[in-house]
Amino acid sequence: MRICDEGNIYQQIINPLSREEKGTLVYKQKIAAIRSSVKMLFILLMAIIGHAKSINDEDLVILPNITFIYNFKSYSGYLYGNAEKTYKMFYWFVESQGNPDSDPVALWLNGGPGCSSIGGAFEELGPFYVNRDSHSLYENPYAWNKAANVLFLESPVGVGFSYITTDPNGFVVGDDAVAGITSISLMV
Repeated sequence: MRICDEGNIYQQIINPLSREEKGTLVYKQKIAAIRSSVKMLFILLMAIIGHAKSINDEDLVILPNITFIYNFKSYSGYLYGNAEKTYKMFYWFVESQGNPDSDPVALWLNGGPGCSSIGGAFEELGPFYVNRDSHSLYENPYAWNKAANVLFLESPVGVGFSYITTDPNGFVVGDDAVAGITSISLMV
């Protein structure tokens, strides 16, 4: 049984922009999906490149009061969100518990303004949860870094540990501005 008169699904995937669809809503949706995919791939590539360029031994994170032995490294620091280096974007990069050299990189943006990605790291998908005593950490058995390297990025500037070094009220918000600043921080 054929699902679609236009041909099989594989053919539609490899030829998403047929001339018959040009100008239609389906065409516009496919273009938007392709653009979003390319942007996300670009951001992840820049995250990998930025990570490779910025890691120093002093960036290695060693957390106190952990109640288990863990088998991965993590790094934190600041990436610059503009050419003037006045936007400081805090990151925490957690290596995969599998094979960090070949496992994918997941970029986690918690959805600011107002929502810290580090909050998501310690309450949702990161390798550690905070114990009820608020003084120690225990293992998250469902941590995303069991299968991927995870980059937690505090975005936009002004959320969590990210800040601006000039006018603290002078940072720009809005989807386009945040996307631009985040992209720059991953490239610089």
